[in-house]
Amino acid sequence: MQAIREKRSMDLDVCVDDQGNPYLGHPKEYHEKTREPFFDSMPLWEAVEALADSNIPVIVDCKHFGAWTVVEEVVGQLRPERCLVHSFVSELKFEAGRMPGEPDFLTEWSSIEVLRRLKAKFPSLTTTVSAKWLSADMLVSEKHETLLESVIRLLKEYRIDTVCLNVPDSTFSDKALRTFLRQGILPHVGVDRIDVQQLSETYIGETDRLAFASRSDLF
Repeated sequence: MQAIREKRSMDLDVCVDDQGNPYLGHPKEYHEKTREPFFDSMPLWEAVEALADSNIPVIVDCKHFGAWTVVEEVVGQLRPERCLVHSFVSELKFEAGRMPGEPDFLTEWSSIEVLRRLKAKFPSLTTTVSAKWLSADMLVSEKHETLLESVIRLLKEYRIDTVCLNVPDSTFSDKALRTFLRQGILPHVGVDRIDVQQLSETYIGETDRLAFASRSDLF
């Protein structure tokens, strides 16, 4: 695998089918609602086996609320200290930024409590959660200050390490990053379509391009 050879971080989308069989990809509900074909992905355990002997960081993205036992297995095989486990959480589901007719993939939502339990089992694990449909001006308008504070309190209560707000990446600034960093929380920022030179504070950069992914060899 190219990512392993080049020592770049990568993402595993962990899902289960109607019979509970694990695979890499999105839930059936996603494909039914978007009409996109299923992805041509390699078998999940084949990917885990290929990654097991490497030291690159791996995002283990739980794409189905029924896949958490599989996620635990994956983390155990890859070692928790190199894994970042992610999920959309129902406590951070909003409506302000939802477009008319935009589908909601119900099988992708889990409770934030699942992440806390996983962190208790694997203390060296990095946990992250995603919000959906926050207002696009969440980070730039003072009218959202109270909501932003409540989001941060929730993350701290459940010992969440990093967060994907899923607001426009162009609205991130050093000031917005510091709001989270002061609380020990690392925000995720998509780096494919922004000028990263405008950001000097620490964040996790997300990209769909392998060439943009950082080279890393943890151990």
